[in-house]
Amino acid sequence: MRNLFLIICLYIMVSPVWAAIDCNSIFPGPIQSYSNTGELYMQNNAKVENYNSLDVCFKSVKGYEWEMNPQACGAGKCEITKKPSLSRTQPTLLVSSDAKNYKIAPETVPDVVLGNTVGYGKSAGAGRWDLGSVTLNKGSMSVSDTYSTYVIKGMTLYENSTVTLKAGKSYIIDGDLYINSGSVFIAGVEATTLYINGRLTIENASMLSGLTSLDVYVKENIILKGDAQAQGSYYVAGGAVLQEQVVLTGRLSAKNVTMQSSSKVIYDDGQPKLQCFNDNFDSSSLKPEWVVKTSKGSFSPSIKEGRLRLTENKNDQATSLTYLKLFPAANNLVTVEFDHSAYGGTGADGIAMVLSDAKITPQPGAFGGPLGYGHKGSAAPGFAGGWLGVGIDEFGNFSAEGGSNNQPRRNNSIAIRGSGSATTGYRYLYGSPTLNPSIHNGNNYPNPPHRYRLTVDSRLGNKTMVSIDRNTGAGYAAVPGIPTFDATANDLGQSPIPENFYLSFTGSTGGSNNIHDIDNVKICALKVNPVGVQVHHFEFAHSGQAITCQPEEITIKACANEDCSQLMSGTVTAALTPNPFTNGGWSSGSGLNNVNNGVVTITGGTTKVMLSNYSASSITMGVSSSTPPLRPQSDTLCRSGSLGPAKQYCTLPFADAALRFNVPTFYAGTSGVTSIRAIKSNDVGATKVCVPLLTGDQTLQFTSSKVVSESSTAVPTVNSTTLAPSGNVKVAFNSDGVGQLTVQYPDAGVLRLDATFQKNDVTGTLKLTGSDTVAVIPKAIALQAQGQSGCSGSNDNTYAACPVYRKAGESFTLQARALNEQDQLTPGFATSNKAISWALLAPAAGGTGTFSPTAITLASGVANVTANWSEVGVIRLGVSNFVPYPAYQDELPQLETVLRWSVPIGRFVPWDYSLSNGFITPACNAFTYMSQPFASGFVLTARNLQKGTTENYKGAFAKGVAEMVAANALDGVARDKRITLSPSLSWASGVASINQQSPLGNRSPGRC
Repeated sequence: MRNLFLIICLYIMVSPVWAAIDCNSIFPGPIQSYSNTGELYMQNNAKVENYNSLDVCFKSVKGYEWEMNPQACGAGKCEITKKPSLSRTQPTLLVSSDAKNYKIAPETVPDVVLGNTVGYGKSAGAGRWDLGSVTLNKGSMSVSDTYSTYVIKGMTLYENSTVTLKAGKSYIIDGDLYINSGSVFIAGVEATTLYINGRLTIENASMLSGLTSLDVYVKENIILKGDAQAQGSYYVAGGAVLQEQVVLTGRLSAKNVTMQSSSKVIYDDGQPKLQCFNDNFDSSSLKPEWVVKTSKGSFSPSIKEGRLRLTENKNDQATSLTYLKLFPAANNLVTVEFDHSAYGGTGADGIAMVLSDAKITPQPGAFGGPLGYGHKGSAAPGFAGGWLGVGIDEFGNFSAEGGSNNQPRRNNSIAIRGSGSATTGYRYLYGSPTLNPSIHNGNNYPNPPHRYRLTVDSRLGNKTMVSIDRNTGAGYAAVPGIPTFDATANDLGQSPIPENFYLSFTGSTGGSNNIHDIDNVKICALKVNPVGVQVHHFEFAHSGQAITCQPEEITIKACANEDCSQLMSGTVTAALTPNPFTNGGWSSGSGLNNVNNGVVTITGGTTKVMLSNYSASSITMGVSSSTPPLRPQSDTLCRSGSLGPAKQYCTLPFADAALRFNVPTFYAGTSGVTSIRAIKSNDVGATKVCVPLLTGDQTLQFTSSKVVSESSTAVPTVNSTTLAPSGNVKVAFNSDGVGQLTVQYPDAGVLRLDATFQKNDVTGTLKLTGSDTVAVIPKAIALQAQGQSGCSGSNDNTYAACPVYRKAGESFTLQARALNEQDQLTPGFATSNKAISWALLAPAAGGTGTFSPTAITLASGVANVTANWSEVGVIRLGVSNFVPYPAYQDELPQLETVLRWSVPIGRFVPWDYSLSNGFITPACNAFTYMSQPFASGFVLTARNLQKGTTENYKGAFAKGVAEMVAANALDGVARDKRITLSPSLSWASGVASINQQSPLGNRSPGRC
């Protein structure tokens, strides 16, 4: 008895804890049996996943001790409840009225649409279509939206055959369903039933795909083996056997369940959690979820007449619209529905729906026939990162141009092209014949417009099933010629599927045109993610003229907002383009190690890189992708010397010979001294080196222009030659081809200097050019208070002797002047919001108070602003150090306009005094005798205009005195002389308190 007790205790201690299960439903868990004799048998690595319990509803279990995997139900072995789940009533299993046998193969009819294709089945009453036994061998079959119930005698699939069944309908197989290397795909998210009046067998690399809410009833047995995959909620009147690497996603209830090898059931409760976005474009501006781009023409996608217009009825337009969400490519379901109209023009070209790799910023492809997805050669590359493009095409050239595997032009058709980059790929995959009714809607907006639905389903295995449906008024129907297909199939030549997709719409016209509108957009997905932090765009800065014998330094900024006034924090990586390219490449900036295989690492928002090009040609630079990602439709902008930023300046020409100089930033009224080199490229092995080209005294023509400047008559000089705006400048070049330039300018601003050397002789014409942008900055900003008389001192007493300038808190005019080295005005200078510093000169132990304003803005070198100071004393003011024209200074550290203190400003005195807490205490209770002392007192507070206490009113600056005044019943006769004591004030932090004895005179003292 004692031994038995010990065994029981041990069992209690090691028994696992799991959530209890209620078996009083048809599908209480991932696997179950409704039978009172139902048995679970799990072997080897067979498992249940995505389940947070161990309980399963079975009456008995086989092989629990030695054959079931220790983690069969996740945390442990599956534990039977010894209680069955509930059974369900057998549904009505209709019998097909069609006794024929059908075969569908590519050599017969490659794509059959039940209810539409003549010769395949028949109508069997309202809303019902019957078909006999059908065998598909490399064929495809789908169903029309016309009927709600389809009854099929039996169905067999071989050799990658595909059957697409629309969601929201009832399907009955009046016999067996056998899938061997084929796919049955449920397209859509509506509730769907599939009843099989026989056996269900799925083997090899086959699938039965739909939402896990798909209701499947099997009258006999179900057998899944090989790499088969199934999805849905399966109720099997017979037994269920899962073998090898089978995956069933959803729920399974059968009389007996056998799971062998590495088969698994991934539990899903059958409730799709779709997230949907709807836009009927009824507002005046686009929602923030959209971003637009124009790549050809001047029209930008916008809301017109309550619809989103992608193009006008004008030639040569190309636009795009991107939805700012990320769609994970794996294990997802995405549906896109929208109204489409093409009208009011000459019938071209069309629009495209695009799925693109989210790691690459979306950029539209070529205009015209490629519909903004395909390419037109190097002059017009294809959609950046494009993985799938569905073209809705009036003119028909989307099939005929834009990529590989082109087909004859088919007007009013739909075609699908695959992945591509720049000028490669974008392979034609599938296409429809000419459609009726046509895509081109004539002269007027159609009522109702045609509606389209794209479905992308990647919930089973490594397949991504794609289908496209069209509704012209009678409900959705599959587009003929485009079966449901796996976009990752090897024979399609697709690039690897991305981690995440962007969804875009593109619109295009060419030599002909139409208005292209979309409306009532509905985008749904099981998984959709926010884009997170994004780089708004990148900005590059270069000299504007590079040379083949030395790398060009490029400054790169990762911009966080539109005007690049805010830079990205942290680390950003960017893939530079072009990369790789012949005769050149990208390398790290001087002293940096920030470029690896064309990818630059940017810390703190900016960095420098080097770009080499050993051939005299132009390089168009940019960024193809980044981490964090680029904002969709973002353009790289560039500065070419003083020009930009703009996209057009991202093309940098390289020459074999040039003039190179770089004038440093200097203060107005001084000189900027630099060297100038006349160099050319010489080949040395596989690279080039710079060698001297000019020596001795030479005359160069310099031209100046003002890049940033207020109105100014000042002109620069180079080597003492005035440039107004040009002049011939003498330069002495040494034997190394190096000369010296001295640039002077009395004003402030940003100047562009262009140098040219041209020589014509019997050997030919030599022309050298070079340019530089130079910032010339004020030496200081001088501040003074208008009307300030002389005030100087060395301590509190001397400063307190200064004349009164203003009362505390009272306004005065503060004048600012931007000065050059000679203290002359620089009228070309302007700046905004520069910080004002102020410092207290006296009293030495006082407080700084509050000064207004805290910043100042200058125009034409001057400013006059209203100012005030809240305290008493003497102060000085100055504009804090700042860097003018930072975008044009390439030195580190950048040159600053330095703080210059003003002359002393003051003296400031209190605005007024406030008397409070005054009292008089009679010597004899209610009265006081003449010459008899009585107590009196009060509190005085020195104040500013805003009624705040001026705490600096003390010491030498507290000059106020108090006097007692006496009168008789306010009769107007002064009797001050009768009071023998005046109060003595002692000020502390702007406050004086008085408590004293004051006698009245002129009479003999009395007694109380």
